[in-house]
Amino acid sequence: MEPIQCDPLELPEHVNINPPLCAGPLPVSAGIMCTPYCPTGRDLHGNGLPIACEDNGQWIRFINSSSEDFACTDITAPILKSCPSPLTLTRTEAWGVTATFVPPTATDSVDGSDLSVLTFPSDLASPYNLTEDSTLTYTFFDMAGNNVSCSFIIYVQDELYPVVEYCPNNTEVSTSQQLTEVTWDPPIFSEPTGDPLDISCNYEDGMATLAIDKDHLVECKATNLDNSKTTTCSFIISVKRVPCQGLDIPVNGALSCSGWFGGTFCSIYCNTAFDIPRSSLEIPEFYVCDISGQWNPHDTVPDCTAYGPISSPVKY
Repeated sequence: MEPIQCDPLELPEHVNINPPLCAGPLPVSAGIMCTPYCPTGRDLHGNGLPIACEDNGQWIRFINSSSEDFACTDITAPILKSCPSPLTLTRTEAWGVTATFVPPTATDSVDGSDLSVLTFPSDLASPYNLTEDSTLTYTFFDMAGNNVSCSFIIYVQDELYPVVEYCPNNTEVSTSQQLTEVTWDPPIFSEPTGDPLDISCNYEDGMATLAIDKDHLVECKATNLDNSKTTTCSFIISVKRVPCQGLDIPVNGALSCSGWFGGTFCSIYCNTAFDIPRSSLEIPEFYVCDISGQWNPHDTVPDCTAYGPISSPVKY
C-alpha cells in the first residue's frame, strides 16, 4: 500500500515554513504539521496556524504563491547610514549664505531594495541657499512605506550691517544771522533680514539751530538689535555768512583785503604820485563786509588821481 502524501506547499514570496520539507521538493507525508513564519523584519498577515497534511492527501487549508490574504509584510524601517551634524554658517550678504553638506544615506534593512526620498524643503540639495536658521530633513521610504528620517540644523549667524538707503550730501547754508535753523531730509536705513533697527542722531528730527561760520557734523547711526552691527551716515553742514559783492578796484591803485573774525575788510592803496580825490563822500580807512552781506560804511571805491610831485604810495 502506497503511503498517503500531499503535494509540497507553494509559498508566497518571503513566507517561510517549518519544517522546510513542507515546501518540497518531495511530497509531504500525511500527518505532518507545517507552520508558516516570516523572516526577521517582516510580519505575517493572514492565518498563521499550522497547516496539516491530512489522511486524504490534502492540506487542511489551501495556500499557494498567489495567495493574496497570506503574506509576509515588511514592517522594518530603513536604516540610516549617515546623517549630517549641525552646521553653523556666517551670513554677510543680503542674498543669504550657501550651505554645503554631504547628503544623508540609508539602506533597506530587509532586502536591500531601492529607497525613495522626500526632502524638506522640497528642493533641498547640496549646496543650498539659506537666509536663517533652518532644519533640513531627508525622509527615506521603502516599498512597504516604512520610513526613516534624517533631520539636521544649519544655524545662520547674521553678520549683516544695516544698509544706508539714503544719506544727505554735504551742504552749505548762507545766512545773515548768528544762529540759523537748518533742516534736512533724515537718512534712511534698512535691514535685509527684517531685524528691528535702533536709529539715533546727534541732531534729532532732521533740524537744528546752527552757529554761523562753522562746519557742523551731522551723524546718524543705525544699529541692528539682533546682532549689534552698526552703520553710520554722516555729512557736513557748513553755515556761512552771506558774501559781499566784490568792490571795484580803483584806477591807479589797488585794494588790500583780509579776513577778520569770519568777515572781510579792505583798504585802498594808490600808486606813487596818485591820491584819492577830495569829495563829499567819506572814504573809510577800512571797508568792512558785515554779517548782512553789505559793505560798511558803503561800497563806493573812488579811483586814484594824480596829485603832483612823485612820492611814495599813499594808504587810506
